[in-house]
Amino acid sequence: MKKVQQIIWVIMSIIILIVAIRGVSIKKQVTPIEIETDTKIEAVVENVKLPRTYNTYEAQIKFSQNLRSFEGSEIIKYVHEFQTPTTTLVLQIPSNAAISKEERDKLGYSSIDEVNIVTAMVEGKEVKFTQRGTNVTLYLEDALNYKSEVEIVLTLQGTIYRVAKDPIEQSDVILSKSFLPQLVPFEEQRGWISLPVSGQEQFAYAEPADYTVTVTSSKSVFATGSLIATQTKDNGQSYTYMAKKVRDFGICMTDPLAMQEFFLPGDKRLIIYSYTTVSLENLASKVGNIFGYYNDILGTYPYEEFTIVDIPELKTIFSYPTFMICDLSKFQTSYDESYIQIGKQWIPYILCNNPKSNGWINKGLEKYLAYRASTSIVGIKRSVSYDIKRLEESTGKSYEDEQNLDEVLRPMQMLADVEETIGTEDWYTLLRQYYKNSAFTTSTNNGLMEEIIKNYKSEPRFFSGQVEDYIVQE
Repeated sequence: MKKVQQIIWVIMSIIILIVAIRGVSIKKQVTPIEIETDTKIEAVVENVKLPRTYNTYEAQIKFSQNLRSFEGSEIIKYVHEFQTPTTTLVLQIPSNAAISKEERDKLGYSSIDEVNIVTAMVEGKEVKFTQRGTNVTLYLEDALNYKSEVEIVLTLQGTIYRVAKDPIEQSDVILSKSFLPQLVPFEEQRGWISLPVSGQEQFAYAEPADYTVTVTSSKSVFATGSLIATQTKDNGQSYTYMAKKVRDFGICMTDPLAMQEFFLPGDKRLIIYSYTTVSLENLASKVGNIFGYYNDILGTYPYEEFTIVDIPELKTIFSYPTFMICDLSKFQTSYDESYIQIGKQWIPYILCNNPKSNGWINKGLEKYLAYRASTSIVGIKRSVSYDIKRLEESTGKSYEDEQNLDEVLRPMQMLADVEETIGTEDWYTLLRQYYKNSAFTTSTNNGLMEEIIKNYKSEPRFFSGQVEDYIVQE
């Protein structure tokens, strides 16, 4: 009996050790930590080939006292690493995209973005430009040739999303995604890959870039990246955030919040800002498990920290690189949604099949991996097949239904076929190879499908059904 007890004790010790390694170590802290202004935040990705030189964005944004508007400037440093010269520079302001009243109501917006360029200078000279919706085109006097480096200085003004938190007290939450102008991707043969029609750009995401953004506001500011400096000013407080190798930059302005700090797998910091001072260990453990899952099946989370900002009664979840805004009470009770939203840190912010025409590889893979955390392949195929049949037989399909079919449901069905055919172990090997080869790149073709074809084209059962359909499309 004593020997049996010893064996049980050893097994339990091993289990506890595994949980400790894969979960989170807790370090509760409800007072702000001081971060040196020269702190270096480097994106370290194991065995991943980083792309060419990153563009850098440095912005100074100041909000009015009532937070109804802002003005500021943005400095972009661009290196033209292409043989094809250009006499234009093309940028996007994704937040200027048209959004319907129904969508605004669904998200809880009480206002919409409107960001306008006031002046544009390239290498100290003012240049002509046009702005049409989401697109901004700068016209240069001299062509940019291979390896040319230029500094672009923009002045801008506008408003960004406002979410009414308490209409009676008029205490608002200000949110924004991609309100800063960003250079669109450039391709050797086609030049700037964008269509001159608002909302019709071919690329869904900007290229990874380095950001340093200072926001002055009468409210507390939370943003993508790491807080590296704060300063008290006459018209409010300024907050400087630095983010490296990110595809997007988002901010949130709200009332001061208490901070709790924890550690994720790989000694990454988890920072949670919330109205409550009650310990959030259970939430931190859940987030740690999700990070452990994606670290295992794709690759190591490359940034040093991840921040969650709690906004009670927020109707939806806003995810940005290294940063998420949500109602924590809803986030904790939604299993699949929590995996989907945190999974965005990997897909599409690290792994991104960029053309909108191939959006399925972002949304379909994102949701498939999230559901696989708790559902078998058979379970997913059964559920997805039911939803596909229901929508295909519907006589009143909406545009959203068609998108759901093309970008989520059919891709999920195809990915389930792939995993079932090659086996889960090989499927995870393929995903890790995809991460290694494609992380942080701007892919104009289907990197994941290329990995599938390269590794499994001789598999006799492979070229059938949905799998073959998607290969033919490529």
